[in-house]
Amino acid sequence: APYFDANLTALLEDVVEATQETSAIICENDIFVQYLRIRSTNNPIAYQISEGQQIPIFQSTNGLTVLSTKTDVEVVQVAERVNKRAGKQGAKVDVQKHLPRIKRFRANGMGVTYDLFAPGVGILSWPLQSSVGNRPLVMSVGGPTFRVKPLEAKIVHVAAEAEASSRMVACLAHVVVDDPSLRPGAFADVT
Repeated sequence: APYFDANLTALLEDVVEATQETSAIICENDIFVQYLRIRSTNNPIAYQISEGQQIPIFQSTNGLTVLSTKTDVEVVQVAERVNKRAGKQGAKVDVQKHLPRIKRFRANGMGVTYDLFAPGVGILSWPLQSSVGNRPLVMSVGGPTFRVKPLEAKIVHVAAEAEASSRMVACLAHVVVDDPSLRPGAFADVT
């Protein structure tokens, strides 16, 4: 698993403490997003995801947030790779269905969904100013819609404070990755 310095771990713990919801750092990993670091709450009902887990990039709020850091042309290229790998029988991505939401995320500087990819789950995510190689990092806060939705303004405020803090910039600039699958050049583009 990727190793993060103590400041990034502390940041996630601070966000969890402030929001009382699961927080994560996510990275693009080819046609997936990968959960690099997770901090959960002690709430009996919480968003459950595992470090290292991968989800198809077009099937999560965090994936669409990652895609919002790309141009529309780049988003279409990712969809074409997904569709090529799906083959004739696999599930195809209708990029035109996703582009309006991706554009909205881009314009807002963050992604917000409720009950979209998982019933009862609210996710807020925003791109960070750092990356792993050339892959952008996203920070996410997620939990039950009934708790997250009323706290949306607070979560956005916490996110803005965290992103603006020099501690955030300093710790993300020193992310060290020891997972070979995340090293630059580890992915073969399929065209």
